[in-house]
Amino acid sequence: MSDERDHFSRLNQRLQTEFKDLAPAIVRVIVEEWGDQRLTVPGFRTLQRLQRDDLIRRRHRGNVTETALYFSVSESTVRRAIE
Repeated sequence: MSDERDHFSRLNQRLQTEFKDLAPAIVRVIVEEWGDQRLTVPGFRTLQRLQRDDLIRRRHRGNVTETALYFSVSESTVRRAIE
């Protein structure tokens, strides 16, 4: 429980620093949406991959090789993204 309080305290301090008067509203939304739940927050690499895969799906026009070359990724990466 102490670890959770430490995380919340750091989050609250950071929100106060970065968002000033909006911090209480941000905390309220977080609590309303995810209160009493365990969350797994993706890392930056995961977010970047999800964004890239979304771009691949939007850009893909049927030719896996062409899409792979455009994004400088493997064809299997394109196939996984469009599944």
